[in-house]
Amino acid sequence: MNMTCSTAVNGSSLCHGPEGGNYENECVFIKVEEGKQIAWYRISKPLFQSLVTFEPVSEMKTKIVFKMLFDTKEECDKIRSFAPEKNEENFDRLERELESMKVTA
Repeated sequence: MNMTCSTAVNGSSLCHGPEGGNYENECVFIKVEEGKQIAWYRISKPLFQSLVTFEPVSEMKTKIVFKMLFDTKEECDKIRSFAPEKNEENFDRLERELESMKVTA
């Protein structure tokens, strides 16, 4: 995707939990800068803002920095009880997907 948002772009998705639950996610993308960063504000509960930055390490490696900003300490504490583990699972899936896309010589 190659876009820098001058106006917000809405998005929604339905996530399926391992226990069978369905979780609707609605967000407004604030900024999408190809190869550099993605920022969005989640407008469905729980509310938070996310910023993901991509930092080149080498030609074949990129460091991903993922930050979440909450409106209240209480909301942060609630999400902190499970989000780090779930975010790691998401990054593990992303890593596997990227590995499968590698071009072999």
